Amino acid sequence: MVWKLNQNGSASPVAGSPFRFKASFSGGGPNAAITSDGKYLLVSGNNGVTTLVIGSDGVPSLQGQTSLVNNDGAIIALNPTQPFAYVWGQTQNVLSVIRVVDGNTVPVPGGDIYCDNGSLAIDPTGHYLYATGGLDTLVFSIDQTTGLLTQVSSSPAVKGGPSVIVAPSR
Repeated sequence: MVWKLNQNGSASPVAGSPFRFKASFSGGGPNAAITSDGKYLLVSGNNGVTTLVIGSDGVPSLQGQTSLVNNDGAIIALNPTQPFAYVWGQTQNVLSVIRVVDGNTVPVPGGDIYCDNGSLAIDPTGHYLYATGGLDTLVFSIDQTTGLLTQVSSSPAVKGGPSVIVAPSR
């Protein structure tokens, strides 16, 4: 379902929603995220990542798909400051790095790492990715050029839970 936010904060369904696409989203997904510029909707599923262009009327249209090796695409998180997406697959516990440029998605070489924590959040500065899965919360630093992840030496930092949210400091 696609909703638009009205000026008073209420939400209204976009005409024609829900939309149907010729893409397979079975398995652990889908999970979706909108790029920081608001132009693209990335949807993860067992076939990888599907990119949809968001029209000025809020209606998405299919742009393309990227297949992921060893990743069923259950969870997706977007870096708010850099052109990278992070996709976790629950079947093989793989966390993959994807470069996103003009809505096109390309897996980053060397970007697949083992991670059994599937709830993902990225801090507002785009420098850290947090992954929690119930037992602990892993912290990864994000290389600002390549998007590659490196586990922070003091990680796991805290006991985990089923999900993680990162909020800017006040």
